[in-house]
Amino acid sequence: MTNYLYAILTALVPCSMAYAQFPSEIRIATPKASICVGEPLVLQITYIFKEPQLSRDPNRMVTTISPDAMVRVSDGDTEIVIRDPPVLLGDLRLQGSAGLEYSGFFLLFFDYTRKALIFPVPGRYEVTVLRVSKLPSNTLQITVTEATQETSLAMSQINDPRVFISMEEGSDAAGFLSAHPDWVQQLQNVVEKAGDTVLGKWAAASLGAEYFSAFESQVRQRAERGEPPHTQSRSPTEAALLQNAKRYLDKGFDLDDQFPLREGAVYSLAQVEALTGNAERAAALRQELATKYPYGRYGSLVAAEALRGPHARVPSPGRFPFGTVGFVALALVLAIALALTMKSVLRHRGPSDHSPPT
Repeated sequence: MTNYLYAILTALVPCSMAYAQFPSEIRIATPKASICVGEPLVLQITYIFKEPQLSRDPNRMVTTISPDAMVRVSDGDTEIVIRDPPVLLGDLRLQGSAGLEYSGFFLLFFDYTRKALIFPVPGRYEVTVLRVSKLPSNTLQITVTEATQETSLAMSQINDPRVFISMEEGSDAAGFLSAHPDWVQQLQNVVEKAGDTVLGKWAAASLGAEYFSAFESQVRQRAERGEPPHTQSRSPTEAALLQNAKRYLDKGFDLDDQFPLREGAVYSLAQVEALTGNAERAAALRQELATKYPYGRYGSLVAAEALRGPHARVPSPGRFPFGTVGFVALALVLAIALALTMKSVLRHRGPSDHSPPT
């Protein structure tokens, strides 16, 4: 049983996530080395390898790896090493085609173990990323200034640290709209009272992703019931979710290009614009994705779609990677494997202790 399933599942696991080697060098950089208290630090991390990172298919490169790293932060007097997740949420993605360089943007904002900001007071900080203790990155010098009045107002609207986790995870945290309405209210307050701050735009991008995810969920449920998916037949709930998604994604669009959640916000906004009949802006947003994020999670999807032609369908990120047909095929393969295994077990088990006497 184990051998059958191992062989089958190994063949079906997406090769893009295979990864076993250590980088030879870690480089870090930031587009903004000066922030104020209450703002996240955007950190670019790049892993350099001496040999190409090949997937299980030797003709293909690994496209995505986890940073799997620690972050060391020092203010000259105190040093902390952040090991526990969630830290460095996200992935490093293949840059180019040689398989030697992987890079991604991450946020340093809140230490969930200590339940405190990583940069809690003004001062000068040093930041280093460590893959293992003997492989540190270069060190960044970061200046932190006093919080602005607007940023302090934004921070005062959030009283549950878990809200920060949902903000950092972005679209991957979808689901809190119904489960945590208090989180939604806190994020809405940030947007309404301090919408022009980094936190305000960040909160808007998070809300937009959440509303759009909820809209997609409603559409899927309606499709499962066999109801028509046409635009003119949207329910009031779907229409409201789509309207809120557009409202908040438009605000999240104003985040800096390197902000980790912006790419996802632009991708979702392009879908919203297409669904609401604004094809011209949807096309412009998709072009921006392909241009600014050619190796990103969403930009690469748009680029791949462009190569395959205008009528090609790109699967939504985070869904089953092989589509419905692939899902059915996987189910059939697993069912056959289970049947073969049970047949083998019955053949070798022999009569049970409760078999009737002959």
